[in-house]
Amino acid sequence: MGWIAFEMARQLQQAGEIVDILLLIDQPAPLTSSVKKAITGVPFLFRQALPEIWPYVADYLRQHWQPDSSTMTAPPDSSKFPAKISSWGRRLSSSIESIGSLGMVFQANTQAMLHYTPSFYDGKIILLRTYRSVGGSQAQELTLNWQQFSSQTVEVHFVPGRHLTLLRSPHLQQLAETLQTCLQEPE
Repeated sequence: MGWIAFEMARQLQQAGEIVDILLLIDQPAPLTSSVKKAITGVPFLFRQALPEIWPYVADYLRQHWQPDSSTMTAPPDSSKFPAKISSWGRRLSSSIESIGSLGMVFQANTQAMLHYTPSFYDGKIILLRTYRSVGGSQAQELTLNWQQFSSQTVEVHFVPGRHLTLLRSPHLQQLAETLQTCLQEPE
C-alpha cells in the first residue's frame, strides 16, 4: 500500500535519513478529515466501497474457479460425477471462506484508512498511475491528491491498464519500463 511507503519515507526523513525518491504506484493519497466524515455510513458502502472491492472479489473467484487442465482434456465420465460434485462443494466452501477473509482484510484496511492522518513530506514523490477518471487539469486530481502532502511538485507518469490489471500482461512490461526510466532519471 502506498500509504505505508509514504509514512516510511516521511519517518526516515524525520529521523535524518536521506530518501532519494518515494515512488508510488496507482495509489490515491490518504483522506483528509472532511472526506473521512463523508465516507462513513451505508450510502458510502453501497455507492463507493462495494463497487471498488467487487472487482477484487470477482478476480479472485475467476482465478480460484479456473478449471485445471486435467478436467479440460478428459472425456466426460458419468461415474466420476459424485466426485466432481464433492470437489465443487469443497471449492465453493473454500471460496466462501476466502471471501470472508477478503472482507476482513477490506474491513481492517478501511479502519486503518479512517484512522491514518498523514503529515507533510519534504521529498520527491513520483506517482505512476493509470488513466482512470482523469478529469480536468487540476494538480490535486492529476496527482491523486498527493500534492497536498508534499513540498515538491509530484511527478506523474501514466501507465496503461487499470489498478487491477496493472501488474499483469500486457501492462506489466510498460510499467516495468516506466519504473526503470523513473529510477534512472538524473536528480
